[in-house]
Amino acid sequence: MEKLKISENNRYFVHADNTPFTWLADTVWTMPQRIKWDDVEYYMKTRKDQGFTVLQIVALDPEQDVEMRNPAGEKALLNNDLNTPNEKYFEYLDWILDRAQAYGFYVLLLPVWGQLVVGCNWMGQTFDKTVTEENAYRYGQWIGHRYKDRNNILWCLGGDRQPIHLGVDYKNVWRRMAEGLAKGVLDKDLKYDQKVENTPFHGAWMVRKRAYWALFSGAFGHTYGHGCVWCSISEKERSDFNPCTWYEALHYEGAEQIRYIRALSDDLQIMTYQPVWEICPEMPEDKMDLHIQACASPDRKTLCVYFPGGGTATLKLDAFWDTSHKKVFLWWYNPRDGKFYKDEQTTTDQPEATVKDCMF
Repeated sequence: MEKLKISENNRYFVHADNTPFTWLADTVWTMPQRIKWDDVEYYMKTRKDQGFTVLQIVALDPEQDVEMRNPAGEKALLNNDLNTPNEKYFEYLDWILDRAQAYGFYVLLLPVWGQLVVGCNWMGQTFDKTVTEENAYRYGQWIGHRYKDRNNILWCLGGDRQPIHLGVDYKNVWRRMAEGLAKGVLDKDLKYDQKVENTPFHGAWMVRKRAYWALFSGAFGHTYGHGCVWCSISEKERSDFNPCTWYEALHYEGAEQIRYIRALSDDLQIMTYQPVWEICPEMPEDKMDLHIQACASPDRKTLCVYFPGGGTATLKLDAFWDTSHKKVFLWWYNPRDGKFYKDEQTTTDQPEATVKDCMF
């Protein structure tokens, strides 16, 4: 796979030939610890068929298992020491990354999850702090060097914790790990403070709404996540909080609709579009959850408008009206089924158009 790079306007990722990359990611954070090899194959085939392009994975995630064991029972760290990673554990992560590449996935890889830095989980339990300012650089360098030749990896630091957590400042821990990664991946001594030159759960409607709002607001891509997938819930772990297994959650409606977002993004290259709030009607404060979002192509010849609740709206198209043309052509696209529709009012010759009962 070719390496991705950042577009010249610093807004989205592009391929080597500068064509925009469609970022549609899934959070499968705990895959190295929780999902055995044949299920990994099933998962990746499913997500590939659904149109996903990126998988978000954590190398060390203790939230489902503080011992951080892989499906074969190998602990991630010998003696629970970040300075002694277990080669047998990381060989399985190597294999996962190999399979991701074979399926054409890019991987957003987190070296560690935030709990290992702050030493506590969301249930109030406390643990020894595995990652510290003293060992973060060495581990970052080690894991960065291990995967430096893989073109499909993008690095990310974090994991559900703020840099200042419960009043304690952990920024230098993350900074040291970032500097270690730079050394391991690039063999460069970069410093965080020095400038580098030239360098219940949401339903399907809520998931879909958040995705289109983000993409039409200028986001370079979108990350989807399901709680039962990212923590790899097994059959015996079903509960009111986690009502399904990760296997079942793969096929939830929100995930299945990623294929439609993928097709639309690839076709229109939505990541190159810019938001145009000025054409949309103002929404009262008590209706902001249904606000209409619009974006325009770079040449301002194509306009996309997302109606999260259908209905009727008057759009102010004056800024987009080209006097050399007499008509504006309208298409109705339904994000629930990925199909375009049109009716007898497909065209209009008015600079201010009333669009009724369309999703965008």
